[in-house]
Amino acid sequence: MRRFLTVLFLAALTGVPVHPSATPAAPRTVERVVAVVNDEPILSSEVDEQLSLLVASRRVDPADTSVVSQARHEILEQLIQERLIIDYAAKEGITVTDDQIEPQVQASIDEVKARVGTEEKFQEELAREGLTIDSLRERYRLEMRKEAMAQRIIEREIRSKVKITEADVDTFFRNNKDQLPVKPATYELAHVLIIPRPDDGRRAAAKARAEQAQKRLEAGESWEKVTAEVSEDPSTAGNGGMLGEASLGDFDPAFEAAIEVLEPGQRTGVVETSAGFHIIELISRQGITYRARHILLMAQPSPEDVGKAIDRAGKVRAQALAGADWAALVKDSSDDAGTRETEGKLGEVPASRLGRSYIAALDSLQIGGISDVIQGPTGFHVFKLLGRSAGGAYQYADIKEQLMNMLSQKKLAEAYEKWIADLRKNAFVEFKNP
Repeated sequence: MRRFLTVLFLAALTGVPVHPSATPAAPRTVERVVAVVNDEPILSSEVDEQLSLLVASRRVDPADTSVVSQARHEILEQLIQERLIIDYAAKEGITVTDDQIEPQVQASIDEVKARVGTEEKFQEELAREGLTIDSLRERYRLEMRKEAMAQRIIEREIRSKVKITEADVDTFFRNNKDQLPVKPATYELAHVLIIPRPDDGRRAAAKARAEQAQKRLEAGESWEKVTAEVSEDPSTAGNGGMLGEASLGDFDPAFEAAIEVLEPGQRTGVVETSAGFHIIELISRQGITYRARHILLMAQPSPEDVGKAIDRAGKVRAQALAGADWAALVKDSSDDAGTRETEGKLGEVPASRLGRSYIAALDSLQIGGISDVIQGPTGFHVFKLLGRSAGGAYQYADIKEQLMNMLSQKKLAEAYEKWIADLRKNAFVEFKNP
């Protein structure tokens, strides 16, 4: 039966951050056929693997028997549809060569190795499941070949045949106008962000903690154990430090400079960014997108450090009110690396995303006005109001592209349901052992 490594492979395909210890090996029970599609069986272990992934990603509560039962039913239905699609693709002569899928296969194996932790542990898992790297590669190759075949036949039979015209979109808008969401009130903003900086002593202490974590990794302790025990990033410490898929420009420049020189499976030494001190491991890379995980040790600012940040923000506000060049002020003063080179522009921010103190401060401003210093979760803001919109009903031109996408997805779903129903009518599908 396919178990731990297969679940990790599925996680690599879907991007679900599965912690290895959260995905126990399935018990070695006798295989049971739960359905037959044409002459191909679907095994209970296949359903179990998909269910394990849902449980590990916390989308299914294993203690809720009704939810588990419904999930099993939906998974089985999905597997039946996959079999129907692959059978039809094969009959239609759709083929995928090893060369066409090998880059994705290798990237997924690299990601699985990184999730397991070390090469030694990876080999142990292979041996425990009676596999070699070659047999694992062939298994992943088979899964990816099926996925590519399905994508190609769906593109040919459905996507290429669904056409949306502007007249369709206009009709959809007029017929559904009253059911469309209301445009939210928005504020077009730019800002200078001042983040309180810890003093040298606190920074040195955080760096020392990061260096100690690095030594533990070098001594052979598992990444997951060290991350769970020492990482101070509350959003990732519980899932092995996984950051998910990111693109160049998403993170601090120092973070990305460290990532840039890594190969999948390699990790950095201690790297300082505006967030603190990191140890970073690259999971996979494709073009400008990558997956990584990290351990973060933060230096918390003292009350004196916070006071200095408030003073800095006050000086920035005074300079802006005195007519200083806003773009230069942002470039010289802001701690927001993501907007420092774009005049601090945040775009249109919905009022629903702003707290009452923000809205009260912004509503008192004229367009072009400068706000008081406002404390946020990461630091102190000085906003410049570039524009505002009261919200209300959307005009057709405002949401034409979104409506086209919405209508396209609706028609694709309808076409898929009809197509899969036709495939099913012409196939043999039998449920076993309900």
